[in-house]
Amino acid sequence: MTVASAGSIAGMDNPLVTVVIPAYNAERTLVECLSSVCDQQYRNIEIIVIDDGSTDDTAHIAQTYAESDGRVYVIHKSNAGPGAARNDGLRMAQGKYLQFVDADDVLEPSAIVTTVEIAECTQADLVSFDFMLLSNGRAVSRSGAVPQAYPKVKQSSGVECLRQIYSGHLGYFSWAFLYRLDTVHAFEMEYPEDVHLLEDMFMLNRLLRHDLNVAYCDKQLYGYHNNARSLSHASGSARAMQGLKVVTAVEHMCTPDDLQLYAQSAVPVLLFLDSLLPTGSRNHRLLRAEARRMASIAGIGKLERRVLLRLALTSTGVIDVIRRMRNRS
Repeated sequence: MTVASAGSIAGMDNPLVTVVIPAYNAERTLVECLSSVCDQQYRNIEIIVIDDGSTDDTAHIAQTYAESDGRVYVIHKSNAGPGAARNDGLRMAQGKYLQFVDADDVLEPSAIVTTVEIAECTQADLVSFDFMLLSNGRAVSRSGAVPQAYPKVKQSSGVECLRQIYSGHLGYFSWAFLYRLDTVHAFEMEYPEDVHLLEDMFMLNRLLRHDLNVAYCDKQLYGYHNNARSLSHASGSARAMQGLKVVTAVEHMCTPDDLQLYAQSAVPVLLFLDSLLPTGSRNHRLLRAEARRMASIAGIGKLERRVLLRLALTSTGVIDVIRRMRNRS
């Protein structure tokens, strides 16, 4: 792993906020992403781009920014996946606060100044904030990513924040929080490196189970692109089974008090994993059985109508017929 920058991270004044941007073959979106971060109203930031073994022009784009803005640093490494890339950024971060940004997304100009002010006023360990869902450059309903409205609370514990995720008011997005870095280090926040899907889900479930103070900001400070080319949309049996591993691991973290609510949130995740499998895969049976088991734990009456419909179509095999028809057309 090599570091390229316009200066040495160790030689800088300690910045208040570290922004970590994992990037893999992101040449189409990285300019817009980096511009949105560099143009933040809050200037006291360091920006660490983790080039995760890209084979396109990602490294050159990032290096160009590093040469023109002394706050930008580029880490070049062999491809190891999003979890490993974020962990590298965590190890190098020197700010008081930490913000992740995905390479195909953007920050609103006031994002960091807003969340830092909240963190300083409330002494929060994490600051949650709302986002815009973008499709083809246009804002669309955020219900396409998170089904329920953003929470109305101003502060909560970490466990209560998890329940906001389980109940569909928040999503499993690492970028949807500003983190106090000493809290991150105190609780050894780390992403799993052996899975390349749902690593955010695993990390947030571990972190938020600690005794934390979470503050909330209902402003839409982040633009999340619904990108069909992204890793979260890539299909494949191996990735689907890695996702199942995460769902199972999180179930084992749950207490009896929150297992039912977690199961309610796990059903659509399992159905999503099932959709990643190729038609005819033997793993369909395993994932669908897990979805039915989680539905039983949650209680059928607790599931949203659209989830119930998807579960019925999947369990009866009708969804397979629909997919085959789509593939032929």
